[in-house]
Amino acid sequence: MVYNIHSPYKYFLFASLLWIFTAAAHAAQVNLAWDASAGPDAAGYRVHYGTTTGYYPDSLEAGPSLTATVPGLISGTTYFFAVTAYNTAGLESDFSTEISYTVPGGSPTPTPTPTPTPTPTPTPTPTPAPTPT
Repeated sequence: MVYNIHSPYKYFLFASLLWIFTAAAHAAQVNLAWDASAGPDAAGYRVHYGTTTGYYPDSLEAGPSLTATVPGLISGTTYFFAVTAYNTAGLESDFSTEISYTVPGGSPTPTPTPTPTPTPTPTPTPTPAPTPT
């Protein structure tokens, strides 16, 4: 859970999420980048995300980096992202401007086409030659 701290030490995060990219692999992911906090003593950043606008039940610690990769996203689902900055005392900024991203749907798994099994051809049974009498 994230709390908005109202104190003179509060950060104002001027984060503009700049870049989104998905990897078309087995597990979808998104790469995010943002601008540094205007606060002089930012210790790190957190990426908050969820599938409902304004509600971020999941978060990812980015540390001092200005980029983060959010893995494990579900194809066809829209996600909402916001970033916060925090200082060494643990005070956290308000959320940045929210952005949304819909993970492209994956290609459907093709239905295998069965290979027909050849019909066995009957093997002729030899007829015994007549015996002369």
